Amino acid sequence: MPTRWELDKASIYSTKAGEKDRTYLDSAFCLTDDVSTPSRHEGRQVAIGKKVLQTLLTQLAGQGSALSRERTALVVATSWSDESYFVTGVSGKTDAPAGFTPGEQVAELAAAFALGGPALSVDTACSSFPYALDMAQALVNSGQADNAIVMALNTVLPPALFLGFS
Repeated sequence: MPTRWELDKASIYSTKAGEKDRTYLDSAFCLTDDVSTPSRHEGRQVAIGKKVLQTLLTQLAGQGSALSRERTALVVATSWSDESYFVTGVSGKTDAPAGFTPGEQVAELAAAFALGGPALSVDTACSSFPYALDMAQALVNSGQADNAIVMALNTVLPPALFLGFS
């Protein structure tokens, strides 16, 4: 854990529920990083979002359901920006990228796959996904898009967020 978050695990983690100022984990499912996944300083969440979109589009094409990308909207539900936005300047590299805001994150994802419909980021904390679904439905119903891809994209849940709920 210290290599991931640059924190001493003992200062934030407890093996039992309810200990003040400590986070507790019962179970979790995590995506496995590979060598192509950038660090948290370089847009890790955006890179994982690209992998998810590539997988979706490949599966759709394999089923004979390729999307007309020119009028496909992308709505990203998030309750946190890409971590790179919050650690800008922490990496110690002078040429480190500035990090992705929620708007830049969705714009980068839409551009990477030539999605020409509206590209929106919805951040209403834990309720982001239902609002994103509603927004996508409204885009299709209003004629602004023929299709919509809705994805929840949170690969980062920093210790500070967990500690706030402890």
